[in-house]
Amino acid sequence: MKALFHMAKRGATVTLGSFFLGIGVIMIFTPGPAIVFIPLGIALLAKEFHWARKIKEKIKEKLKP
Repeated sequence: MKALFHMAKRGATVTLGSFFLGIGVIMIFTPGPAIVFIPLGIALLAKEFHWARKIKEKIKEKLKP
């Protein structure tokens, strides 16, 4: 039962992260707050994927004062 919950949680995280990232990329070319949706998608995907974690860390380094 725990494994099923973990798989569902991971699937929801990946789905939402991909959705927000995709919508953010579309908003680059259309009116909308892409600057909000792209980092949100990256942050969600960083929970599951190493490549997204690396991007998130690079962004955090650049935002440090």
